[in-house]
Amino acid sequence: MVCRILILVLILTEFVFSASWIGGFYEAQFGFLKEGDYRFAGWRKHYLNMKLWASPKGGVETYMEAHAWTDDWNKRKKLYFNTGFIKLWQKPFDVRFLYKYQQFYLYSPLLYVVDQYEFQDTSSSMGFRIDAGKSFNFIFSVPFSNEFFSQGIRFSRRIYFQDNLFQFGLNQLYTNRDNSKNSVYSFDFSFLKGRFSFIVEGAGSIDKNDNWNKRGKAFEIEARDLKIFNFYLTGKYYNYGENFISRVSNKFYYPSGMIGRIGRGGEIKYLFPRKAIDLIYRFDNYKTRYNEDVNDLDTFYDEYRSYYWRWIGIRVYFVKGIDTTFAFDSWRDRDGEEKGTFFEMKAENRFSYVKFQFRIKDLEDLTELGKRYVFAEEIRVKLLKNLNFYIRNVEVIGKKRSWVSGFYQIHYNIGWDFDIYVEFGQSNHTQDLVYSEEVVDNKFSYDGSTHPYDGVREMFRVMFQMNF
Repeated sequence: MVCRILILVLILTEFVFSASWIGGFYEAQFGFLKEGDYRFAGWRKHYLNMKLWASPKGGVETYMEAHAWTDDWNKRKKLYFNTGFIKLWQKPFDVRFLYKYQQFYLYSPLLYVVDQYEFQDTSSSMGFRIDAGKSFNFIFSVPFSNEFFSQGIRFSRRIYFQDNLFQFGLNQLYTNRDNSKNSVYSFDFSFLKGRFSFIVEGAGSIDKNDNWNKRGKAFEIEARDLKIFNFYLTGKYYNYGENFISRVSNKFYYPSGMIGRIGRGGEIKYLFPRKAIDLIYRFDNYKTRYNEDVNDLDTFYDEYRSYYWRWIGIRVYFVKGIDTTFAFDSWRDRDGEEKGTFFEMKAENRFSYVKFQFRIKDLEDLTELGKRYVFAEEIRVKLLKNLNFYIRNVEVIGKKRSWVSGFYQIHYNIGWDFDIYVEFGQSNHTQDLVYSEEVVDNKFSYDGSTHPYDGVREMFRVMFQMNF
């Protein structure tokens, strides 16, 4: 609490004497929501976001973001300090004191051994980050909070060298929390030349708690966009050790199922000479003993189980910004092989954007839902200078029943950074169109379970937004 107040006072002091930029937005919305057979329920919400940045003198920067909101449940009209930082720099040094500000990342191009959302406690984290160097660089960062002070600490550091073509780096991550200690050491090498890239990354981990003392390794190598005549080749190989654990990674800790995978993948693209046609083949094969259903770091099968994914397609480009894609894909796991087809046509100009997709999932009718025909369209039209219309719709036709999900929006810009949005439907359900799993696999539920039902929540919303 004392650290939080100190950072806030220091930031506000700088703004008093040198406020270089103030911005943000105010948002007011009201709407109605209907779930299943229930009646429409209304809600209203007000939200204020304020951002302040200042550089009172060379080598000093401060930033603060605060917000306030009220709705049907929160009646408190208070302004909350949301995030901020103080940055002190003098080449080649850069020191940042951070409060809930997401700059605790480290470069991990293939393995992703650190995820900053896991590395920091985003609800209350504070900390600092130090960057130093020109050709040889050093990064050291420590996030902490009241919980970390009482139960442990986390820190990371990186040393790397880079020039116009190469980068070589060494990382260390350390977590000591909840009677568990986790250390991760990694290296990475990158070569970039035009579109071509070659990257290697390896890592080792030591994880100790009351139940085990595990030592593991992980390795991945990738070459991307290697041009040989009219071919563009991409390939990768990876080996994620069964005992490799990084507690600050979404990939190598709960609830990920990627632990213990050994596999390879890639893409082969052929560009027909003097033709606006691409032939594309993609694949990813891996094997693992890890029990993804139980998702326990200590549960493995006696034998490896193999998984295969294939995608082959052709893409044709037409005049006036029109292009089409037709593809066939298959996925094989321990339950069998699932095949499907995909078609897409899209076009764009100054006034509109149109995308149409069609997909057949489970072509051989092997899953519980069976063969499904999926249609999707995404349309954005500029009706007037300040008036835009947007629609995104997904319809699924199955053997015994059909269902649909859509999102519709009218956006009017009044001017003076003032906008009005009128929306119907839930935007998150259809973001991936025919590959939106919630819609295609009918995973909707309104009772918190996985029980499916025919339809989605009906939502109507009007939102006013003013930027300043």
